[in-house]
Amino acid sequence: MAEPPRAPHHLAASIRARGGSEWHLILRYLLIGAMATLVHTAVSVSLLLLTPISPLYGHVAGFLAGFVVAATGHARYTFKLETGQGAAIARFFLVALAALIISEAALAHLIGAWGVAPLNAQLAAIGVSVACSFTLARLWAF
Repeated sequence: MAEPPRAPHHLAASIRARGGSEWHLILRYLLIGAMATLVHTAVSVSLLLLTPISPLYGHVAGFLAGFVVAATGHARYTFKLETGQGAAIARFFLVALAALIISEAALAHLIGAWGVAPLNAQLAAIGVSVACSFTLARLWAF
């Protein structure tokens, strides 16, 4: 059986072409992502509530902790890489870094411009990060 393409031009077309198997990939991504998000959230919220550290620095610390969980889980479970993990992890780090930059901007804007409470802004920024990282990870990193 021929292996389906690794980087489809359009996610919906890929799902149709694989007869729905892409949904399994999405579910695995969400499961690993949920674990990474829990770690990210636990670290960033704990730092926010227990230390005088800036929410922006806490968000970066949470991101780094969550990245370890996400990269390991996605390489081994979601995308089941057997070889070439180093290059895929490097690309995924760039994906995660882009998602971090976007979510940091969202966090700063929500707190600074809109006056959203830091905890609520933190949770919204993490949601932005998850959405961005799945799209880029699927289409390029793995």
